[in-house]
Amino acid sequence: MKARKIVDAIVAAVSASFLLVSPTSALERMKAPRATFTVTCFGAKPGCEGAVATTQQTIAELRKSGNVERAELLHEWMLAELMQEKWTDVRKNLVTTAGKNDLLDKYFGGSSYTAAWYCGLISSVSYTGVAAGDTMSSHAGWTEAGGANAPTYTGNRPALTFAAASGGSKATSSASSFTFSGPGTIKGMFGTTVTTKDGTTGVLYNAVLFSGGDRIVANTDVVNVSVTYSA
Repeated sequence: MKARKIVDAIVAAVSASFLLVSPTSALERMKAPRATFTVTCFGAKPGCEGAVATTQQTIAELRKSGNVERAELLHEWMLAELMQEKWTDVRKNLVTTAGKNDLLDKYFGGSSYTAAWYCGLISSVSYTGVAAGDTMSSHAGWTEAGGANAPTYTGNRPALTFAAASGGSKATSSASSFTFSGPGTIKGMFGTTVTTKDGTTGVLYNAVLFSGGDRIVANTDVVNVSVTYSA
């Protein structure tokens, strides 16, 4: 009987130790921060198609001349006065193995590090799937939208600009914006460290498909993307 009590005590102690690390806390230790993408598409209001196209051309010219602040103000006015929401989507993402490795190297091994993150689009062209082993130089299951593959958009991959972390999360301080110059279908988004559209260098941290399925965009549509990383 005494031996039985000793065995029961050992079993109880072992079970208690497992409760300290499983299942929730163990998963938190193992997972890299995942992103929640909030995506909103805006289209021209009826009768405003011409005005939107003209305004977008002016915005592009202002950005090219270096007048970024005025371009952003005009962009916000266009969204509020000439455009309306077509659809919105919220989805968590897949963190690639390359992204996890980069995170660990930068945080635990980097002596100096300046973050530069950008958002890209996944096209429906030749799509078969996203995978944890995907990298910017090798992602056989999908192609990038924006340049060679529809839908096309102006400029490079937009930057993701983050505010200070709070409560275990780090969110963008303003939305990243895509202005489309041609129609097509997008399946999702990805985060990377290089701004060059259709580029194959840099780190592919994450990729996400839209929860509502494929999304069709038209010429002059605008898609705004906000991202929150939660540890």
